[in-house]
Amino acid sequence: MTKAERALQTSPPPPWLKSLTSQARPRTRLAGVRLNEETPEALAEADRWIRDDAPEAIEGEGGDLQTYRVAAKLFDLGLERESVLERMLDWNDTKAIPPWEIDDLETKVNSAMTNRQRPIGVDNPGAPPAGMEDVQLPTDAEMMAKAPAAVQLKAIAEPPEPPGRGSWEILDIDVAAKLARRGRDPLLEGVLYAGEISVVYGAYGSRKTMAMMDVFFHIAAGLPWHGGIPTEQGGAVWVAAEGGSGVYPRLDALIAHYNLGRWVPMGVLERPVNMLSGPKDTLELIKSLRQKQERWGQPIRIVAIDTISAVAPGSDEGIADMGIVINHVRAIRQAMGKDLHLMLVHHPGKDASRGMRGTYALPADVDTTILVKKDSKTAGTVHLLKQRNGEDDRELLRFEAKVIELERDDRGRRVTGQVIVPRVTIGEAEIEARLAAGPKGGTSRSTIYRQKKRQREQAASETASETGETSETGKSLTQ
Repeated sequence: MTKAERALQTSPPPPWLKSLTSQARPRTRLAGVRLNEETPEALAEADRWIRDDAPEAIEGEGGDLQTYRVAAKLFDLGLERESVLERMLDWNDTKAIPPWEIDDLETKVNSAMTNRQRPIGVDNPGAPPAGMEDVQLPTDAEMMAKAPAAVQLKAIAEPPEPPGRGSWEILDIDVAAKLARRGRDPLLEGVLYAGEISVVYGAYGSRKTMAMMDVFFHIAAGLPWHGGIPTEQGGAVWVAAEGGSGVYPRLDALIAHYNLGRWVPMGVLERPVNMLSGPKDTLELIKSLRQKQERWGQPIRIVAIDTISAVAPGSDEGIADMGIVINHVRAIRQAMGKDLHLMLVHHPGKDASRGMRGTYALPADVDTTILVKKDSKTAGTVHLLKQRNGEDDRELLRFEAKVIELERDDRGRRVTGQVIVPRVTIGEAEIEARLAAGPKGGTSRSTIYRQKKRQREQAASETASETGETSETGKSLTQ
């Protein structure tokens, strides 16, 4: 063992280090937010404290951190930056050993103002005291609303840890195993879950937007998705960040095709959203979602961001920019509640066989990855590639596009939209595979054919039940 190693084992920490490290305070949601204005009482208390009680800062004995704490105390009293710097200069002349250079001292003051654990003015003696009937103290929400946009987004994205989380306690294996049995709340059974993030990608013309809008409509209406996959009803919002009026005929076609005869809580926001230019657009989006949720009188359960490239304009979609986008997405989820699912719509790379465009880190940051493949000019397949806690690599739906005649526009011109309709459901895909492979285990081809026919009849009946369509005889298909 070297002398240095023996010294590390036997030498206790100096008292100044022990006292400083034991006084750490937890960071609050309003850290760095100014609660009140500078008051004469605060200036008087700051002058008294600097003169009588402020500690010395000695080089080699924690003087660097002590200087920061002195400046932080003055901001706690609610002083403005120039007032803090003026008093720190007086303190520097008498209690900093040796005194700081002016530029270095100014750096410490700036750090104490921006890298704080508490709000500015939290100890202001001149601020209105709690309990005064003629003074309304601002709530946390009101104070946060006045804070800079960057502070607001950070407070949303980094909330305090809930009880029981974030501790250093090591769980026994049997206790940890019980956590795995906590049920996940499905929005689309086996595919999309509350509180998670998914990414859907597909080539141009694959109808990925059309397919996922169909999923959103079924969730908003509380209808089983094609093939009978159960959904959990909830509000759905599609953020069409790429813009363009093409989104509206698709929504009109959904309403006309399913013809439910009732209101469905699904909405669309058609405007640019820039997540790389700062938090402003994301905060506006959160505000809009909250307002719509209040008007609907029910929670928004799923939101789509269409597309990633639209909310990251000018980006090479590398790991740094995608990290920013994911942080904004998590902030939206945190602000709207733990039950919100966020879906990101994306494009494949130049070599579609290698997956989606951009950094490899994106698939690792999401819980579910879905590929929408273009099989022909009018047909495609929805394929679940990855599920963090579920079955991977499975086909969800084979579909084809159906043209829907809509009402004529205000100039009398013909208007059409498109929806997807099932081509082969999950069960039928399995039967078709068995037909292609030939008879096995004594099952005849005629038996398999009859099974496939029954599947198709059942699917037609379910579709008729949803849409209210009638047969050529005029009788309801569901009667």
